[in-house]
Amino acid sequence: MMDFAVWPRDAGAASLRAVSREQVLRGFGAKRSANADPWRPSTSIAASTKADYIVDSEALENRPQSFRTLQAAVDQALWDDSKTPSGVRRVIRLSPGFFEGPVYLPAGGPPLSIFGAGPGKTILAARIDAQMPGAEYEKRFGTKFFGSVPAILAQFASIAARERITTGNSAVLRIARDDTIVAGLTIRNDYACDRREAAPRGAEPDAEGRYSQGQHQAVACHVARADRVRLHALNLESYQDTLYLEAPALWIGRSYVTGCRIAGDVDFIFGGATAIFEQCEIQSRGKRGARSWAVAPSTKLNMPHGFVFDDCRFTHDGSETGR
Repeated sequence: MMDFAVWPRDAGAASLRAVSREQVLRGFGAKRSANADPWRPSTSIAASTKADYIVDSEALENRPQSFRTLQAAVDQALWDDSKTPSGVRRVIRLSPGFFEGPVYLPAGGPPLSIFGAGPGKTILAARIDAQMPGAEYEKRFGTKFFGSVPAILAQFASIAARERITTGNSAVLRIARDDTIVAGLTIRNDYACDRREAAPRGAEPDAEGRYSQGQHQAVACHVARADRVRLHALNLESYQDTLYLEAPALWIGRSYVTGCRIAGDVDFIFGGATAIFEQCEIQSRGKRGARSWAVAPSTKLNMPHGFVFDDCRFTHDGSETGR
């Protein structure tokens, strides 16, 4: 295992030290007294594992364990587990194609593995932003959750009841279940930073209707206080706030992110969780003309580690600003 360097939050250059993946990922427990809880996720993903559920946009209605939407497959996995709770991992495989979000993976139920056919072949997308009124969210997405399990229905209702849904509820994929694995797809928030009410007073959009300033948060993937989450070979795309790694209120949550491309233009990797990024491309987008920060961790001072990047490339999409 190769060691890599981290920079302590309260130290200077003389304190630069080496730390291993195992050291970063072993911390779990109350933030003020992190316990040793080793988590040694595999560096490879067994995408060949037999699927319990198939998601295909052209699936036959009467074909067992085949579904046209990812949310329907998640719902079925939760219903099946509720009949005979076992805690056994359920595997969902998405065929090539386009699938619409949002999708919720609630905290309860079995651990889930979700495998796409590859980030260039399987796309999960939706257009959602933090300033969207709850009534608009309900109108656009309410039919997607007919027949969902109570936990998912309650999550949808709580978002729809808000005056504005806020950043934490704007995700295309929301992961609240510990031990989740997601690999081999594109997760894209298609919001184009064009909601006028979210822009500063007097701001003018560019030729494509985009505002370079304002509250345009639109999350692609939200790890919502979950622990031991594995993200692999994903394209995560948005502009502002692409990947949200939210820490539990009183505990440390860990994510292991490998071989992903994460693109955005403002604070697009953010949150208070612990995460290691290995062999990822962190791509800043320039089309909107926004003033860009790639990473905005909110790591608490009493946490051992925040975001750690090893063998990652920080790149730019090469575009000129749109203004």
